Amino acid sequence: MKLSVHSLFLKIFLWFWATVILTGIALILTFIFEPHSVPSQWESTLRGTAAFSGAMAVEAAERGGEKAASEYLDRVENETRLRACLFGRTGAVIAGIGCETFSGMVSKVAAATGSISVFGMKYGIARSAQTLRGVSGREYIYATELPAGPRAAFGIDPLGVLLKWGVALLVSGFICY
Repeated sequence: MKLSVHSLFLKIFLWFWATVILTGIALILTFIFEPHSVPSQWESTLRGTAAFSGAMAVEAAERGGEKAASEYLDRVENETRLRACLFGRTGAVIAGIGCETFSGMVSKVAAATGSISVFGMKYGIARSAQTLRGVSGREYIYATELPAGPRAAFGIDPLGVLLKWGVALLVSGFICY
């Protein structure tokens, strides 16, 4: 079969393929950049993950003080590349680096009475701040960032992302053909 630029088959193929690609990109971008785009089941899971990590930070702070809590949070950041901070009930930093980015969330939690948690999205990263109580009875505020869905894959392995997009383009091209 001879394919020229004026071939009806080639035109239909390219338009169909472009439509499939643009639709896929639009769906992905809509999910990534919508400000409150974490489904409720994911939000619940992310809050639980933050609560568990926070409980570990609180335990470290109560056993070994600020130094132990800082070591734990440093280890979390080195292993996951995500920031986490531990605050006192009034919002004073106990452990963590770059904690000023959580100031808005922490001030909401600190101003509230009782146990409260705040959840939000910023640049596709889920951010959580919540009140936790240590075994001593002292209350803490733990704030962290967590990956939320497809957005978490960007920036981790550029070659891997490029490979996945390349495979997706080849498969969609084959299916359109």
